[in-house]
Amino acid sequence: MLGCAGVWAQDAFRASLAGQAAAEAKKRAAENQRYNVKLGPVSLRLVGQLGLEGTDNVKYETDENAEADFIFRPQLNLTALWRVTEKNSLNLALGFGYD
Repeated sequence: MLGCAGVWAQDAFRASLAGQAAAEAKKRAAENQRYNVKLGPVSLRLVGQLGLEGTDNVKYETDENAEADFIFRPQLNLTALWRVTEKNSLNLALGFGYD
């Protein structure tokens, strides 16, 4: 005798709905970002940052003649979003900085 097991087609449909819900959530998150420059279909976001770092001994190998240093780290971050189609988008993130 041959035995048969039941197959549930509904599980694949649920996985598809979960994937679609995740894609919709990602789309809403991308649209809710604040962009400050619009160039045709491309939205750009420019953000400036300044990092600061101080050290009391640049030369770690010796405690004699300790030399302090203070470092400025200016940085410009660029984020671009291009909605290619209703379901596809192209994202680009770049950061330019100097120590």
